[in-house]
Amino acid sequence: MNRRAVIFVILLTVVLAACRLRHNDYSDFRTFDDAEWPYTDTVVFTPELTDSVVEAPLILCVRHTNAYPYSNLWLELEYLTGDSTRRADTIQLVLADDFGRWYGNGSGVSYQYTDTLSRSFRAFRNKPLKLRNIMRRDTLPGIEQVGLFIGC
Repeated sequence: MNRRAVIFVILLTVVLAACRLRHNDYSDFRTFDDAEWPYTDTVVFTPELTDSVVEAPLILCVRHTNAYPYSNLWLELEYLTGDSTRRADTIQLVLADDFGRWYGNGSGVSYQYTDTLSRSFRAFRNKPLKLRNIMRRDTLPGIEQVGLFIGC
């Protein structure tokens, strides 16, 4: 092999090693009718992963409109741990500052707020993650969608 071919093979190996296969990434959104999230509506995400267990970032995304009347959003995320114990975490998303300016990105009346819940979340193939709002209101107006990302 000549010198150029050897350098090309080395560079190709480095590039391929840097490009990690993302076969265990998961993302899904749920849309709420009329941009309202009922208190009784639990959203269930079931990751279809290639591996049985994946340790990766867990990211939550909320899409809302100006009709959302609060500056924060309280949620509960329920999931199974490695020994099949149910765990429920309470999450507070701060969506606006003290002056009512939305933190999320968006244009017009729709905004998207994204937050990393865990940098090293252990997800299990086909084990559901359940998300529900725990605000003190029967129906939350202005919530268009919620989504979860694993490993993205």
